[in-house]
Amino acid sequence: MNNITKSFFVPRKIQIRKMAVVSSLTVLAGCLAYTDTPVAFAQTPVAATGLALNLNAPIYEVAPQKALDLTDEVTLEAWVRADQMDNAGGRILDKGLPFTLDGYSLDTFPGNSLRFSTQGGVVSYDAKLPATRWTHVVGVYSASKHILKLYINGREVASRTDGNFAPMTLSSGPLRIGTDANGENRFRGRIQRAAVYGRALTNDEVAKRFANAGPVPSALGDWTFEALPAAQIKPTYGILALERKIGAKLVVPVSAKALPMQKGKFEPTWESLQQYQTPDWYRDAKFGIWAHWGPQCEPEDGDWYAREMYAEGSGSYNFHAKHYGPQSQFGFKDVIHEWKAENWDPEKLMALYKKAGAQYFMALANHHDNFDNWDSKYQPWNSVNMGPKKDLIGGWAKAARDNGMKFGVSVHAAHAWTWYETAQRSDKNGPYAGIPYDGKLTKADGLEKWWEGYDPQDLYAQNHALSVDSANTEKIHSQWNWGNGASIPDSTYVDKFYDRTLDLVHKYNPDLLYFDDTALPLWPISDAGLKIAADFYNSNMKRHGGKLEAVLFGKILDEEQRKAMVWDIERGQSDKIEPYVWQTDTCIGSWHYNRDIYNRNGYKSAKTVVQTLADVVSKNGNLLLSIPVRGDGTIDDKELAIVQGIATWMEMNRECIFGTRPWKVSGEGPASDSAKPLTGQGFNEGSGKPFTAQDVRFTTKGDVLYAIALGQPKEALEIKSLGKTAHLLDKPIRDIQVLGSTEKLNWRQDEASLHIEAPQKQLSDTAVVFKVTLR
Repeated sequence: MNNITKSFFVPRKIQIRKMAVVSSLTVLAGCLAYTDTPVAFAQTPVAATGLALNLNAPIYEVAPQKALDLTDEVTLEAWVRADQMDNAGGRILDKGLPFTLDGYSLDTFPGNSLRFSTQGGVVSYDAKLPATRWTHVVGVYSASKHILKLYINGREVASRTDGNFAPMTLSSGPLRIGTDANGENRFRGRIQRAAVYGRALTNDEVAKRFANAGPVPSALGDWTFEALPAAQIKPTYGILALERKIGAKLVVPVSAKALPMQKGKFEPTWESLQQYQTPDWYRDAKFGIWAHWGPQCEPEDGDWYAREMYAEGSGSYNFHAKHYGPQSQFGFKDVIHEWKAENWDPEKLMALYKKAGAQYFMALANHHDNFDNWDSKYQPWNSVNMGPKKDLIGGWAKAARDNGMKFGVSVHAAHAWTWYETAQRSDKNGPYAGIPYDGKLTKADGLEKWWEGYDPQDLYAQNHALSVDSANTEKIHSQWNWGNGASIPDSTYVDKFYDRTLDLVHKYNPDLLYFDDTALPLWPISDAGLKIAADFYNSNMKRHGGKLEAVLFGKILDEEQRKAMVWDIERGQSDKIEPYVWQTDTCIGSWHYNRDIYNRNGYKSAKTVVQTLADVVSKNGNLLLSIPVRGDGTIDDKELAIVQGIATWMEMNRECIFGTRPWKVSGEGPASDSAKPLTGQGFNEGSGKPFTAQDVRFTTKGDVLYAIALGQPKEALEIKSLGKTAHLLDKPIRDIQVLGSTEKLNWRQDEASLHIEAPQKQLSDTAVVFKVTLR
């Protein structure tokens, strides 16, 4: 859990007959038998706009809105199928405040009993809910009419007529479906449908609702989940976990006004996208280079500049104030105006990258800064209208294809909605305190400015309420997949992102499409990503005579999603051979150019790049390497030397990389022995032991096995995987050579290992490749 937590111990068999300020997991009107297991509760309520599936703490959420802030009357309804919960229980619907019983909630309790509660009272049904069939449950409350009732399958089963029927006091948090206000739950089972009404339904209305699931008047929200059995809540004790592949009815689906999707073999569903097969060209390619280049490279101050420059006190904030002036007077839109890309020569760079072995090239189409680097039809803030006034994607595409390389684009702009929220702030200290930054400016504010006629909201997209805890600049990381209180985009924003991306795909026909998102952009709150993926695949097949040659990348994919696209790991590697082709993306420095890294010699070396490439390829992966580009469109002298160093190694050893496949094991050695399984989206590079000449990685092609020693062996190399007792070689060894040398090597194979004498000639301290030819 990302929030501050506390642990509460609940002793066994405590009886609570009056309302108390305690955990919602411990309260039961009447009798409660419970465990003494410590439970952690989040103290910060999570909110979202609309209905969303929060994948960090997977629950359904409905944002706080006036329609749900009911104080006199409320009806809660749900269709549930509860598993046998024994001594567990959990919320079905909840709009309350942590550690109180404010608001209203519909619960299950130990022994499959049921409870409906509000601030004004509690009513419980002690008989067990069926554990094998669907049950219709309803709670009805009216403070003014003194009504507190509980219904099961259309029949009133419990009521309360005494006590305090007080108006409800509500939290500012969301209505949650499937968990309580503390962010915890022990519910086990399924929720198929949920609804909230702004009045107390009558007995007849509840009975009709059970008989006919159609809504009755005054329904404030009626949320239907996907058809069973997909809409299943996994029966995990202690915490609720909705299956990630489901999701509630989409909050912001692509509207009918948006561009039509290219029809074909693929439909915009995960099931349909799982027909995907990675093309052979990509499996052979192994190595690509990326220009992660846009207006944020102009200041030469590193990654996420357009967000961090508005975070008072941060390094980028201080840099910006020093070099450009106060953020309230000179915002990121003005940095765009400064960017000219005057020395950009894509043909020169592409020839260099091709010599270094790159088989494909990736260009940044847009970043979280929301600026399109092409002649964008749907985004006026683009590189043709302003800044360089050049079609950068068009220029990159031509240079790549002229050099025989596949061409790709990376799209990051889905997150601008929350990413730019820092631009809504103002200084808290100093002479400009209280003066807003430029994140809320409109077209009308541009009169007689350089940007007259352009609407800054097309860039910043900040005419919306802030996400929960937006003042915490780091909070965005836990909200990346549109949960945990992230502000949810509106339909106009979603349609625009969708149209921009389809425009990009149809205009430049990229072979590769990279998304900097969990799974797909705007998933799971929208189908925009699914539709873009289906369009990309179908459009590609149409251009290639029915053959799919496209490659689509997504991050943090589950096992099913990895069948639908290529899994991308940012700045990290898998610890094993993966069943599906995957990719590591990394950078020799900062994603956006950073002059400080140059000054302190902080780039990855050519040696590190090559060793990483060998490790990744041995595990069925590809490497996408970013070479940061300066604002003027050039790379610096140290970057040039690194690329040339990669080229030197490739000139001698390229056959062990390109067109190869992983062998039976990826390799052996000290680094392999210490490798840890990957968690999250990556960021584990450099966490293991450094590679040495005793670390060997294997690739294979036909009857040749390549043993890549990650360094220059100074003494005989012993490879245990190739010993006789390992039983991994299907054929006997015919010959062993070292790439880049005519030197004849002595070798012998015994039970324990294959022994290869160290080459006398100094070949490379980066990696030496032994070509093992089988009979």
